[in-house]
Amino acid sequence: MRKIIFIILITYLAFLSEFILFNVFGFWLKPDLLLLAVVFVNLTWGVRYSLVTAIAAGLWKDSLTINAFGLNIFAFLACAYLTTFIKRYLFHMGYGSLRIFIVIMAILLYDFVLFLLDVLFVDISMNSFLTHVLIPEVILTAIVAEPMFEILRKCVLRLSV
Repeated sequence: MRKIIFIILITYLAFLSEFILFNVFGFWLKPDLLLLAVVFVNLTWGVRYSLVTAIAAGLWKDSLTINAFGLNIFAFLACAYLTTFIKRYLFHMGYGSLRIFIVIMAILLYDFVLFLLDVLFVDISMNSFLTHVLIPEVILTAIVAEPMFEILRKCVLRLSV
């Protein structure tokens, strides 16, 4: 039960941080902290808790977007399964650079899933998607990933004591 409360609290704080960063800096300086929470929970506690985190993160994000409800939930669930696949077949514990690789792969999958689903409803050009959304988000999320993982690791260690 403590893990579920921790997951809801972490996803809420990540959502609130994303919201504040978006309102202060706009699209250019907004790392995807919710996706980092999904990846961290998957690497720490496994796929079951990662799916709970993906659903919670998707609900937070879907609550304030104008897209069809459930698109973010679907994209976060796809990233949770991708993280599980990479962790099971490619990832070895202790390699920090592979965690960054997992984050980059997850953010690419998340953004491309949302792009493909948005193309069904809105006319979006691939060039503007790459320059305004994908490249800045991948770079900033990769930069922020390791410090956020370290902070979350300390929180998890305190939770387990």
